[in-house]
Amino acid sequence: MINLETYAHGIREALDECHEHMSPMEAGELQIGKRANGADWQDITAETIDRHKKMITTYEGILKVLSAKLQGGF
Repeated sequence: MINLETYAHGIREALDECHEHMSPMEAGELQIGKRANGADWQDITAETIDRHKKMITTYEGILKVLSAKLQGGF
């Protein structure tokens, strides 16, 4: 059986990491790009930020459910 406290702690760490990675991109301090088969470099920073925002929303939803379970409300 999974320990919900341990699981919630791991989710909180992943959430913090997501914010940490996204912050310099949002501040314009970091750009993410790709280059496929020798093509020109493409800036995919906006897509990467969007992906991080979706992950943050997912992690926050998981934490909300876990918090309710841990407080006996679920």
